[in-house]
Amino acid sequence: MERSPSEGDGRERRWKAAGYSLLVDSLNHTPASKQAFIDVQLNTFRDRIMKEVARREAEDKLLRQAAEEAVATARDANAPLDGRDIGVPEPGRRRPPVLSTGMVFVNAEQRAEFQRRLAELIDEFEELNPASERSVDAERVYYLVSVLADSAPETPGHA
Repeated sequence: MERSPSEGDGRERRWKAAGYSLLVDSLNHTPASKQAFIDVQLNTFRDRIMKEVARREAEDKLLRQAAEEAVATARDANAPLDGRDIGVPEPGRRRPPVLSTGMVFVNAEQRAEFQRRLAELIDEFEELNPASERSVDAERVYYLVSVLADSAPETPGHA
């Protein structure tokens, strides 16, 4: 471990790994060790997702309450009400998903391009705010990316 440059007002100092990866070969590549590693990673992300869902639900409840109050106030004052006054999102603007899964049909070349572009996007944003230049308003954003080829056996009707 190495000390990472302080951030923000200098009261916080983080540690960073001295290396960029760690290979633990003592797991002997057993199915149980692989399963345990995957479980730790997915459980951590599951906890983050559940906290975000709870945060959004609380935020939505406050927005609903504020909208109800705005409607009641406008009704009492016999005043017009704009959708923005009650938290209606602007057209074309949507909230980013907490978790998004999907499937695309691609050939080998397109799959390689898809993976390359995902990696480039991640690299671009990871390089935006190195610890030595990070501002006080920078916040952590967690992501989980997995591009898996379909491993199901070819069956009729399965493409």
